[in-house]
Amino acid sequence: MTKAFAVLKDCLDDGHDPVDVINASIANGYQGLFKPKFPIRKQLPVQQQPEQHWNSREAWENEFL
Repeated sequence: MTKAFAVLKDCLDDGHDPVDVINASIANGYQGLFKPKFPIRKQLPVQQQPEQHWNSREAWENEFL
């Protein structure tokens, strides 16, 4: 058990999600946990909501109505 936690900690330190490591081991029928050979999945940047356009319907309703 201690070794499994150590492997997961190493994977986390390397940027891998421990849940992905566990899921890969289960999916491949492994009887242990191993550092992934696949590259680290990069997170997509969070999209910012565009500012309200000055001439949008909502702007007119908020400003003038």
